[in-house]
Amino acid sequence: MFALVTAGEAEWLGWHGDGSGAMYPHPVGRVACALDPFAGTTRVFSVAGDWQPPRLVDACPPGDVHRYGDLREIGGPRLFAFLPIGGQSWRAGDRSLDLYLRLASPPRHMARVTATARSIETGVTLPLTVSRMGASPVTTPVRNLYVTLSNVGFPAAGCWIVSLRVAGEAAASTLLPVSGPA
Repeated sequence: MFALVTAGEAEWLGWHGDGSGAMYPHPVGRVACALDPFAGTTRVFSVAGDWQPPRLVDACPPGDVHRYGDLREIGGPRLFAFLPIGGQSWRAGDRSLDLYLRLASPPRHMARVTATARSIETGVTLPLTVSRMGASPVTTPVRNLYVTLSNVGFPAAGCWIVSLRVAGEAAASTLLPVSGPA
């Protein structure tokens, strides 16, 4: 789930909880818009006037770079993408691009895994090809599933949500920074 919250007050359309219609005068207060990347839905709701985010975060790249088994990764909490060697982002237009992901909560054995990427800016959704899946290549304290997505070819720079579905059900997603063509 990703959300944007207004810094100050805004006038917004609100509806009565009993479904009897729009509120008038329109409520004034802080507003949030949340995006559910799995369902592709958004929801607008009010936010307490004194609410503060837990910390300032730049959404793209999505958080800190962590090390896991000698590999650098971003994302979380359930899906992580291993950064390209020598880089902090992926390049748009590279049809030979493979993404290497770590799913922290592996699905049951032999479950079908599918993947998509969705641009935050444009809403364009791409089906992705799962070319390889396997267990951890390094000794780890927990069991993980490693997924390789082949020939990704992001068509444009920006922030992309990569989502995995297991047996048709939403499993995990991560936000990836994609830079312009080389």
